[in-house]
Amino acid sequence: MHPDKALGPTKPTSMKDLRLIALCNIVYKLVVKVLTNCLKIFHLITDNVMVAFETIHNMKNKGRGLMGEIALKVDISKAYDMVDWIFLHFILERLGFITDE
Repeated sequence: MHPDKALGPTKPTSMKDLRLIALCNIVYKLVVKVLTNCLKIFHLITDNVMVAFETIHNMKNKGRGLMGEIALKVDISKAYDMVDWIFLHFILERLGFITDE
């Protein structure tokens, strides 16, 4: 056997041939992908503001002698994009601010 070759079958044909340590990387990737997809829902408008601030701050304070600039396009969602308009209309109606005639 070559000294650089790992123990075990070269091409596993069934689950019994796989070692548990080989599955750790796959499970890790799956967990990370699921978590990132779940957390995408909870982005706030402040996240975009913080990213823009940090980028501009780093551009201003970059070390002298470093070359290059950055072009930045920030897509900030408005707070009213996330309002449930039907619910808001209902509440305003119940409080007497809107009268349907």
